[in-house]
Amino acid sequence: MKGLETDNRRVDHLAERLKDDALSDSELGEVKDIIRNQPVARRRLVQLLYLAADLRDVVGSMQGRADTNVVPSGIRRIAWSAGVLLATAAAIALMIWKPWFPESPNGSMVETPVASPFHDPASDAIAVLSRVREVKWGLGTSLHVNQLKQGGLVSAGVLEIESGLVQIDFYSGATVILNGPAKFRLESPDLGRLEYGNLWAHVPTPARGFKIESSAFNLIDLGTEFGMQVDRSGEGQVHVIEGEVEVYPNSTEPGEGHLLTTGQGMELGMDGRTLEVESRPGMFTGSAQLHSEAHENFKLWQTHQKRLRNDTDTLVYYDFQNLSNWDSTLPNVATYSPRDTDGAIVGCKLVEGRWPGKGALAFENSSNRVRLDVPGVFDDLTISCWLRLDDEITRQMALFHPETQQDRFIHWSLICTEPGVAHAHFAQSFHDSYGKEVRRHFHANRNLMGRLAPGDWINLVLVYDSKAGKVSHYKNGKLIAVNEIEEVQKIGIGIADIGNWPCHEWAKGTEWEVRNLVGTIDEFMISKRPYSAEEVHRMWEKGRP
Repeated sequence: MKGLETDNRRVDHLAERLKDDALSDSELGEVKDIIRNQPVARRRLVQLLYLAADLRDVVGSMQGRADTNVVPSGIRRIAWSAGVLLATAAAIALMIWKPWFPESPNGSMVETPVASPFHDPASDAIAVLSRVREVKWGLGTSLHVNQLKQGGLVSAGVLEIESGLVQIDFYSGATVILNGPAKFRLESPDLGRLEYGNLWAHVPTPARGFKIESSAFNLIDLGTEFGMQVDRSGEGQVHVIEGEVEVYPNSTEPGEGHLLTTGQGMELGMDGRTLEVESRPGMFTGSAQLHSEAHENFKLWQTHQKRLRNDTDTLVYYDFQNLSNWDSTLPNVATYSPRDTDGAIVGCKLVEGRWPGKGALAFENSSNRVRLDVPGVFDDLTISCWLRLDDEITRQMALFHPETQQDRFIHWSLICTEPGVAHAHFAQSFHDSYGKEVRRHFHANRNLMGRLAPGDWINLVLVYDSKAGKVSHYKNGKLIAVNEIEEVQKIGIGIADIGNWPCHEWAKGTEWEVRNLVGTIDEFMISKRPYSAEEVHRMWEKGRP
């Protein structure tokens, strides 16, 4: 049965002891438990031994001793049989020389090579997911969830989307946009297969010869822009928007194809029948259309964000605009904000946000944060954050955490209950009449990730409403949880970190030490007014990418 994971410092210690062949009885028991039951600690143990370049020697030594029935001195008191010793050694060796098997979105096992200091994961990739928009992944997807994010490197495998849009940039230079529902198999940098769905492709001169297969026909591009549609029965259509393609019905003899040029199209059946039609570009979503839509959405957001920043109740509004790589200050652009509430940027990197031209900050390690000070106490509060997680969540992550040596403060976090599952958590702290700190917890016991993949933008909103006596949690404009406030108290913020927490000595070496955000934020707002459900939904509607 899987138990609690061993903390990193203990794993590091055990790795050193293992390399020195000096494990005690109890330590050997810990290593056995890590290998058998603790995937996160086991991965760290393997990586540490990898980095020391000792793993092959350790495993070989263990196997050799087992074969000769000689037990190492450090574990002499353990009555391990040769079979158990070999099995344990093999468990470690399997992680090094064989693939490990992460889960795809459907829960099935997907073969992915183990990371090695001598192996660049990019060498297995054949394309990049350059755009992922509101995608609901289908059960047929075979690629690992960490590949299914914007900017993710994808190897050969299957992408199935029930809804949404994905742009795939092949290493050959060809670009494919899939509109859900669709199922597409990536074969190589020059080859893909459309099982069903709607596809748009642009193939520049360096990528000429790019090929798309289907059940009824194959297509070879000669440098063009085209659309392709295949239904679930396998029958399909090809529409040339610009340039020319060669289409080969699967029932024809090799070399007997059809050349289609700009403005021409063709319907193709499973039985080999063909019908020439006029090209209908409007059936397909191309990159130019996406750029236009993004521009319009950006303009809508700009109009709405002016209302937010000019609202008299807005305390903090960081829009992450007009920053440079050298800036260390994040301006609070709220018109009626308290004085000196600009944020201090610590280590974060300036990146692109929800739209081209929109700024954002990437939080990549445990030092990154935006530090701010919001004075005063408040009856009510609304906090809104647009963020994107870069990887599958596997631990607690801070959204907004305070310095705790204050009379009143709040916490806002993502709590990981298991890999890929996160709940929103809010806590309010104050001191009672005896000077004792009291903390109230408000937990949204619902998975925020759902069908979201790393790389999807998400809007999280927290509303503390003293008159209603409720704390409300929202995700993408929808109410996901409500908590009753047993004792209404005024709220204080004070000095706090966005995307991190002010770590204290008591947390060193514990599971609470590292709780920084690994992702990107491109909008953050605090209001002293409790937003209504309609206002929260409007904020998401006007800000969705």
